[in-house]
Amino acid sequence: MSDDAEPHLLFDRTGPGGAVAVVTLNRPERRNALSMEMMARMYDAWVEIDENPDIRAAVVTGAGGDFCSGMDLKAFAGGFEDDPWQQRMAADPDLHWKALLRHFKPNKPLIAAVEGFALAGGTEILQAHDIRVAGESAVFGITEVCRGLFPLGGSTVRLSRQIPYTLAAEYLL
Repeated sequence: MSDDAEPHLLFDRTGPGGAVAVVTLNRPERRNALSMEMMARMYDAWVEIDENPDIRAAVVTGAGGDFCSGMDLKAFAGGFEDDPWQQRMAADPDLHWKALLRHFKPNKPLIAAVEGFALAGGTEILQAHDIRVAGESAVFGITEVCRGLFPLGGSTVRLSRQIPYTLAAEYLL
């Protein structure tokens, strides 16, 4: 199990009859960087949102002033301890794509409430949302390209469909 006391993702419901799901990326000390636990819990949240008829929409946000800084590269570079989250990811190799909303998307409106950093995978998650609301502190970036990495979360396809092609090409190069 993770050493963190708090779950890496919080799921709550609000509004009349709990009609609005609130999904909070909850690793503020790591700027809500994606962990295996967070991705597994994200997929569970998407399934709950999709299958629960009482949920009409979902708001996705980050704890501590940042949305998501992408994959936790430090943790992934250090290897993985044998824990239930690693085992779950290994059992379903497509799980990380489902969590990032590339191979699965709930049939309900997803609304992103963005403050602070939304970088790399954080920006790629946003591209699957129906509505994005950004605070003044929001910073977006496809930072994989700065490290010589290919943005595998879908930016190469989705971004050019959502903003002018020339801007998308500039961000992706």
